[in-house]
Amino acid sequence: MAVNKKLNVSNLDFDGIKSSLITFLKTATDENGDPIFSDYNYNASGFSTILDTLAYNTHIQALMANFVANEMFLDTAAKRSSVVSHAKALGYVPYSQTCAKIPLTVVIDDTTTVGQIRPDTIVIPKGTQAISQVGNIRLTFVTLENYIANWQPNYQGGKYIAYDVVFNEGVLVKNTYNYDRGAPYIQIPNAKCDTKTLRVWVQDVGDTVIREYKKVTSFLSISDTSTCYFVQENTSGSFEVYFGDGTFGYQPKTGATVIIEYVATNGAAGNDCVSVVVTGNFAGTALLVNQVDTNGDVIASGGGNNLETIESIKRKAINHYGMQNRAVIPSDYEALIISEGFTNVKDVRCWGGEDDYPPRFNSVIVCVEPQYGDYITSYDQSLIRNLILPKAVGNTDFVFRNPEYIDLIVDNLIIYDKDTISVSTYELEQLAKATIMNYGSSVSNFSGVFRSSNLISLLDQINECVI
Repeated sequence: MAVNKKLNVSNLDFDGIKSSLITFLKTATDENGDPIFSDYNYNASGFSTILDTLAYNTHIQALMANFVANEMFLDTAAKRSSVVSHAKALGYVPYSQTCAKIPLTVVIDDTTTVGQIRPDTIVIPKGTQAISQVGNIRLTFVTLENYIANWQPNYQGGKYIAYDVVFNEGVLVKNTYNYDRGAPYIQIPNAKCDTKTLRVWVQDVGDTVIREYKKVTSFLSISDTSTCYFVQENTSGSFEVYFGDGTFGYQPKTGATVIIEYVATNGAAGNDCVSVVVTGNFAGTALLVNQVDTNGDVIASGGGNNLETIESIKRKAINHYGMQNRAVIPSDYEALIISEGFTNVKDVRCWGGEDDYPPRFNSVIVCVEPQYGDYITSYDQSLIRNLILPKAVGNTDFVFRNPEYIDLIVDNLIIYDKDTISVSTYELEQLAKATIMNYGSSVSNFSGVFRSSNLISLLDQINECVI
């Protein structure tokens, strides 16, 4: 008779493994069918320690194998570095923190040209700063380009006015590096970097000109001489810039000077600012006037986002890969609009006209949540239309639909232990408000779902005194 070699491996928790080992030893027989181990007390002898060691080792190996197997696939990966790596293989780069924006009208009372020939225009320079106070938080806003203010003699006795001046929440940062081909990846040191505002200049060795490099949007448009750069998130969670390899894009020489400029932003914390004032005078005294949307409501700052979540990366990476730079199904339209990085697009949802009511065949319905304002402007609609139509199939009609908004009013009562509270009641209240606002920002999109249980769990954690 053969030795019993059957071992139950279906149960991989510790107790199950040890129980399977004991059962195996109890039923093990030699070639004559006689028990190999008889009259053993497996729980009250040294055998128990050996079995514990074997069971622990097997349990740990099973866990490690399960973890590794999960991280090998995008759907089951839990570590951010694994998800980012899988997304990179699909050609998708997660978005960084994104700065909030607010369009303002700048009115300048120029007192510097009294008695002189007044110019028709003056320049509002790039880097002009303004501030806004939200509770105890002081936020800085900055312009990223030059704007022209025109003289309006009939406006309040004569003022310089510039419309649609976009202020971005954050601080303008500039870093300089010496490029090394042996270490081609340049890590951006600031974790608050908004990669959408990234600009890169390179002065190559032996070159007297500083050239601006453009971010790559398609491999079809670059050659070995294209002055372009790429952006990716590395395994440590930081974003880094790298250049071509001499085949796809030009590679600077070792020793070249690389200048990187970007906005370091607070992300979603910069949303909903209305009162913004210039921090200093330039060419006179400047007044920032809020603009209003089509409903007559004041436009507040918006569009600020925190670092893209793992769940968002998983969802968008698949759509981005399936898009293949053409628009066939509704998810292709969504991926194209989002990947283009339109300034005034926060989120978008598309569906076929056949699913609309009443049906609109040969049409795609596009609903855009704008960065600022409730509804997207006709100008932004034309920009999106011009991008999508050349990549659409056939003579597809493009119909825009305004979103409908649901405002949630959270009325919560926090009970706390006064003997363990480590902050003032006012600070506790502010922590609760901030937690509610942050959670609201995380679900304020088309795919967001408000769950009261999740919010209650977050409020339970704001301080150890909360009951």
